[in-house]
Amino acid sequence: MCLRDFVFLQLIALLPCSCTSHSNSIPRREAQENIPPPSSDSHKPRDPMDVGLLNGPQTSEAWRQFTEHGHYRWAQADDFRIPNWAMNRYRADIIKSIETPFRSGDIDHDGAYGDFALIVVDTERQVSERFGIVIFNEAKQTQGKYDVHWLFRNKDLSRTVLNSSSEGLGVEQFLEDGTHLSCFVQWNPLRREYYCNLIHVP
Repeated sequence: MCLRDFVFLQLIALLPCSCTSHSNSIPRREAQENIPPPSSDSHKPRDPMDVGLLNGPQTSEAWRQFTEHGHYRWAQADDFRIPNWAMNRYRADIIKSIETPFRSGDIDHDGAYGDFALIVVDTERQVSERFGIVIFNEAKQTQGKYDVHWLFRNKDLSRTVLNSSSEGLGVEQFLEDGTHLSCFVQWNPLRREYYCNLIHVP
């Protein structure tokens, strides 16, 4: 080997090799393209129409008009804060009530059985007093029309459930001290409004 060939080989050995860095690196743009975009599907609250509670055209339309601007929605099970003592004692009934805070029947006792009541949440309020109980009265004189009445509005009903019996629509509120409040909903035909006087039950 001549001196010229030896010098040439030494120069080749001293040249930096960039092949390793190219083979082990991923361009930033390509790495980002491999990450799927966040899903555009958001959690949709349960709706009484979705679960078949309001399957008539008149009832569905009344509810649609009430919720069309997004101000109110049906209360969900995780909106409620039922005390532990009540859950331990009435678990099955309470779970059913908070998963479906809805009752229907002849609530104002006028002979029309299309009335229905729901616990709703005001989506524009971020305080405890964001609940309400709204009752839709089937107008007996006007076929297919519904009148909307508030029993409670802007209240903390997170420990409250609806129930029903032969006496009509009931409201029950569980307190942290191990007692509860209870009442049956009444209709005042002269004032055309509902009322419910909660009574303390030991």
